[in-house]
Parts: sequence; structure tokens; C-alpha cells
Amino acid sequence: MNKSMGRDLVKTTMTVLALAGIALAVTMIVWPQGVFDWNRSFFPGSLDWSDPYSHPGNHNPPWLYVALHPLARLGARGGYTALVFLTLLSLVRVAGGPANLLPLVLTAPLLICIIEGQVDGLIAWALIAPAPLALTIAAAKPQGMWLAVLARSSRASFIVLAAVMGVSTFVWPGWMTRFHAPHSASWCLWPASLLPAVLLAAYGLARGSQGALCAASLLALPYYSPSSLVPMLAISMRRSSKVWSATLVVASWAWWFWIFKGGQI
Repeated sequence: MNKSMGRDLVKTTMTVLALAGIALAVTMIVWPQGVFDWNRSFFPGSLDWSDPYSHPGNHNPPWLYVALHPLARLGARGGYTALVFLTLLSLVRVAGGPANLLPLVLTAPLLICIIEGQVDGLIAWALIAPAPLALTIAAAKPQGMWLAVLARSSRASFIVLAAVMGVSTFVWPGWMTRFHAPHSASWCLWPASLLPAVLLAAYGLARGSQGALCAASLLALPYYSPSSLVPMLAISMRRSSKVWSATLVVASWAWWFWIFKGGQI
């Protein structure tokens, strides 16, 4: 092993240990009062993956609950800690390294995502996952990045997704009737946001900007939750300047206070 590989191994090990420590600390701070979505929906739905829709609040495709089943087997608290750890590990990769994770964890959407036990940060890995898997991963909760993932999809991406959907339809008949947004949200400004969505999509495709395509994905839909912004923020931190990262942090909190003070959440 040369010195470069040794340094990379030490750096990776330190990053993993630090993220594990953060996950444990977060669990100690927020458990169980704040972890609403994990405790109410994802944990029971994943533990009972053969019938996830018998539990309230579960509207995602069934393969999400199958994927989360190993976490649920750790128990509600252990599974939540593992979810936080894997979310941070995913976002380190998406954001382009540990240094970019720091401003990201200061944004309102990621803090909400982690505290509530949501999965948007984990699924954000679809932005950098191998193309054949990316579309299927993103389809588990696509609001925040569907255009960005479609733009990098290949024929294999659609074949894998079609196969997974076919198996899911056989095992969970009628699951597509559950795959929907449970309510609308007035902060989305839809349909007024459609024109900005088209302009951002055109810019993103022309410039190869996943951040712009993620923003267009959000603006094109009549519903998304605060945690749906996590993929856009994470990919926007990649190769961004310190000024731009700080701007994203401030803007995320300004947006949060706007919708919260307006009674829109």
C-alpha cells in the first residue's frame, strides 16, 4: 500500500467514524420526541414490509420499505441512528466531500429531514449512483430530483425500473394507488412556478447543471415537503464557493421562516 492509498484509507475511516458519532449524538438529542415520520411511518412500514400500507403515512413505492427493512430490524431507535448515519454518508458523496457537508447540515431542509426521520437525504444518492440504479432509487421519493436523474438515465435505467415495478405489482397489487402526495402545499406556488421550472430545466440541460434540474423538479410539482430540497442543496454544494454555500444556508432559513410564519406548514 502506497502513502496516497494509506492517507485515503485514514481519511475515509475518520469520516465514517465522525459520521457515526454525529448519528449517535443526533439520536441522543432528538429521540423520541422529534422523529415523527420514522416512528409513525417508515419504521413500522419497513418492519412489516410485506404490507407497509397498513400503517399510516406510507405513500412511497414498496421497494423503499424493502430497502429500509434491515434498518428496521435494528429496532426503532437503532434503525433511526442507522438512517441518520447512512443519510450523512450519502450526502458526503453527493456534496463532494466532508468539507461541503458542514454548510449542508446547517441548512433548514436537512435539519428537518434528519430530525423528522425522513429519507430524502438517503435517496439523494441517486444523483451520483450508477445510471442503471439511479432511476429506481430516485423513484422511491422523486420530488426533489426527478428531472436531474432522468437527464442522466440510460436504457438500462428504464429496464431496471420497469423490472422492479413489475415485481412490485405482482407482490403488492394496487401499490400504485398509494404512490401519491398526501396533500398540497401552498408554498409551492404552483402553477405559477411552471414557467420558472421550464426555464431552469432548459438551463440545466444546456449547462449540465444537476442543481438547476433539481430546482426545476421542485417547481414543476404541486407538492413537495421541506426535506425535498435536500438533494438540490446537496448537489449545489458540490464544487461551490464558500460564498455560494453560505448563501444557500441563509436562503434555506429565509424560506423556512417564510412558510412557517405564514402558517403554511
